[in-house]
Amino acid sequence: MGKDEWIHDFRREMKFVSLFAGIGGFDLGMEKSGFTCVGQVEIDPYAMKVLRKNWPSVPKHDDVKTLEVKEFQYPDIVVFGSPCQDLSHAGKRSGISGEKSSIFFDAINYIRLLQKQTNFEYPKFVVWENVLGSFSSNGGKDFEAVLKSMVGDSISMPTGGWKKNGDYSGVAFGPKGSAEWRAFDSQYFGVPQRRRRVYLVYNPSGESAGEILLEQEKLRIHPENSRKKAKRASTKFEEYPSNPIELDKTSFFSINWQASAHQSLMVDTEKTGPLDTSQVKAVYSEKIQEIRKITPIEAERLQGFPDGWTSEISDTRRYKLLGNAATVNVVEWIAKRIKNKLKQ
Repeated sequence: MGKDEWIHDFRREMKFVSLFAGIGGFDLGMEKSGFTCVGQVEIDPYAMKVLRKNWPSVPKHDDVKTLEVKEFQYPDIVVFGSPCQDLSHAGKRSGISGEKSSIFFDAINYIRLLQKQTNFEYPKFVVWENVLGSFSSNGGKDFEAVLKSMVGDSISMPTGGWKKNGDYSGVAFGPKGSAEWRAFDSQYFGVPQRRRRVYLVYNPSGESAGEILLEQEKLRIHPENSRKKAKRASTKFEEYPSNPIELDKTSFFSINWQASAHQSLMVDTEKTGPLDTSQVKAVYSEKIQEIRKITPIEAERLQGFPDGWTSEISDTRRYKLLGNAATVNVVEWIAKRIKNKLKQ
């Protein structure tokens, strides 16, 4: 299908496949932007319970290593946030070749097979999300490997690393297409959480590098009232039966709830630190001077999920899987820009 035919046929359903789907942060953000999920891959049985509840009719597969293209409809978009334990500053930093993060290349293998079996008609775009540690693990060589696996072997890390002018963003071109990347902070997308993650958009055609994530006026992505929006969002806290929180007197702490000492408490009057798999965040009421853990529902709200999204699994599992998820609001913003690009 040529470009003109694609534009003419745009009224058809736009589809995506979600690899390493987790609890569906990518999936929900994509659907809110008008895309339809036609396949989900997830190996964690607890995450799969959440997916089955929220997408009961979507085909599923448990392991990207054994995924075949024929199992799902051909997707316009492939999205994935591959496991990041080997790339994270909090992890062992064994890099993209580590036991968990190396399955990134299994995702790339699926994408290449999809291209081959559709004569390079699909996918139109690929979206990848990961921790900022992917820029620095193995001295920056891991992110170089990510780019090479997508656009081709002509890419090398810039002198001085991937950070430019105090931020992580850029474009790359190669024989297999183009890629653009940028670090986004969830607090600027309507949730009260400081959560910086790298998002990369790969275009096999190479025609749109810099047109999805990057803008001539960078501040357009951070509207002037974005911080106010984040502050309003921070008031959506559950009321405990005995001591309800004063909604206009809420502060946040980043704290390992199991820690015996509180010397490392970080206070922010508007938003939490990033949800992760090793810490449970706390909320503090100035009026009653009481600290308590945030509830699973509050953790869902911090990631942009509806209340009760993960209710069928234990609280411990809910905290962990929510900490691993992509923020729904960020994905929705990116997906809308991809959709607009496809319409051009």
